[in-house]
Amino acid sequence: MLQSVEEKLSIICYKLAREFTDPDTRKALQLRADILSDPLTAGELLPQIAGLDEQELVQGIGYMSTWVGKSRAQHYSAWFGLPNRGLQEVSDVVSELFSDNLALLQRQVGERLIALPGCRYKIVDLFAIAGEANSHPKHFAYCFPEDQGVKYAPQKRTIVFAITYINLFERFDRPQAFLLGWQQNVIPESGICACHLIACFRCHDLGHSIFIEKMRFDSLR
Repeated sequence: MLQSVEEKLSIICYKLAREFTDPDTRKALQLRADILSDPLTAGELLPQIAGLDEQELVQGIGYMSTWVGKSRAQHYSAWFGLPNRGLQEVSDVVSELFSDNLALLQRQVGERLIALPGCRYKIVDLFAIAGEANSHPKHFAYCFPEDQGVKYAPQKRTIVFAITYINLFERFDRPQAFLLGWQQNVIPESGICACHLIACFRCHDLGHSIFIEKMRFDSLR
């Protein structure tokens, strides 16, 4: 049954690709169609999708894993989003300033710091989502293709669902700000908070790539 559905989805992705003018959007849909028609190609083709920069449509279809504590298994999901160019620019600026800030941090700690290769970021606004990814609690980011089962891929990127991320803040964090002594009138409006949230998330992720050069963790592997 699932194979039949995937075959139909593959045909739909091929046809849908023709509706777009952006080369990377078309390529991503064509590669997705190839994977759906032959899952054995996923290891080769999913990193290629991660290396693209779609300007019209970003999509994910197939088995995806969640975070440890929710589930260790992969479950079928599908989602579609539009690139959020404004918030993407915020993320890109943070990435561009990373080397300068790494040098500043290095001077402050007095140790030689090394930054491992990080993954790219793609900020999207969801307009459709289904399957496990739409269950509770909501996901606001996926690391591809790792969350699709392809480890140590040459191309990696994090897909951030901006609408989900910002709504979590607006629906839960903002109403509870008083618990930390914050007054509602000092918290910026949603548009400004969105920029801060994306910048913070990107900084947090880049921070994971920094370590002191003399530290070695080989024996822990």
